[in-house]
Parts: sequence; C-alpha cells; structure tokens
Amino acid sequence: MKEFILAFLFIGNSSVVYAQDMVSKDVALIKAVVQYYHKALEAKDKETALKLLSDDVLIQESGHLETAEEYKSHHLMSDMEFSAAVSGKREVIEAVTEGNIGWVVSSSSMVGEFRGREINSIGAELIVLLKENGSWKIRAIHWSSRKNE
Repeated sequence: MKEFILAFLFIGNSSVVYAQDMVSKDVALIKAVVQYYHKALEAKDKETALKLLSDDVLIQESGHLETAEEYKSHHLMSDMEFSAAVSGKREVIEAVTEGNIGWVVSSSSMVGEFRGREINSIGAELIVLLKENGSWKIRAIHWSSRKNE
C-alpha cells in the first residue's frame, strides 16, 4: 500500500513547491522539480531555472544536443520567452525513481504565437534527474514536438 506524501522543495531562501501524490517521497520530489522548472521558464526566472539544472546538464531538442554552457548562454532565454508567450497543457505520463536516478515522461499541447509564428503543437518530454548531495537536479532534457493536426 502506498502512503500519502506531502513533499516540499525549497529553492533559495523563500521559494517552496508543494508536491502531493500517492507515491514515494522521491517520485513526488522529481515531479515537483520538473513542475517548478517549467514554472521558472514561464516566469522568465533564470536564476531559479538554473538552480534546478545539474552543472553538466545536457539538452536535446530538434536533433541538436547542447551542453550546459551552450544552453545557459542562449537557448535558455529562448525557452523562457517561448514558455511565457505560448500557453500549454502538460501531463505527466510516468515518474520513476531508482536509487539516485529518476525520470519524468510528459506529454504537452501548446497553442499561441511566438515571434510572429502561430504555434499549435503536441510534444513529448523526457527529463532525467540525479540526486546530488541530497537534492534532485535535472541532468538531461529531451524535447520533441510536432504540429497538432
């Protein structure tokens, strides 16, 4: 029998994320980290987004692979602009932890306008997390999307 968990994720001095789930504490926490990462992107909160990423995070999107430095130097800003401009619905399909490794698989639908272009897409996301010094950090992100027809 699974027990009810209310997990708290503290970022910085005052930011708190609440994760409620009928799952393990670590599964609730990795889901909260992913949710908070997306909220940081939407709010254009670069400092918080970076705190949730591992120092050696890898980002894979549209056939491109970016290192942490490449992502931080240019693509992160674009992701924040996109997330703030385009409304979306994200659904977690699966969240799993095994020891110090976890992953969250999600689907999404995005509708809006970005840089003069109409957006109506369906996406898939895989985020791999690693527990570093007792805290879950995003180690890898893979995004893919297609037109919603």
